[in-house]
Amino acid sequence: FIEAAAALTIAYLALEVVLLPHSRTRWVVVAVLGLFHGMYFATFLIASGYRPAAFFAGVATAQVLVIGGLGLASRPILAIRRVVPVAASLLLVAGLGWFFLRLWR
Repeated sequence: FIEAAAALTIAYLALEVVLLPHSRTRWVVVAVLGLFHGMYFATFLIASGYRPAAFFAGVATAQVLVIGGLGLASRPILAIRRVVPVAASLLLVAGLGWFFLRLWR
């Protein structure tokens, strides 16, 4: 259930970015939806048996590397006018695909 909920949070946030591109309260939505992702990570951590310190150090390192790399690579891309709605639409499709995959598994 929690993995399907996490997938729907991605799809919902992507839909909000497409439909409400200038939302001022998106940070509230992100905080609430982040709770589902936190529960998903906690469930994964319990089921996997990994040590919490090592797991979260790996997650933090991966996030810094991915966000940093995407930040450097996307500067010229973000100058294109329609890149954010297109990227959000791709995330919407990926989130819904992940959700339906979890339903049938």
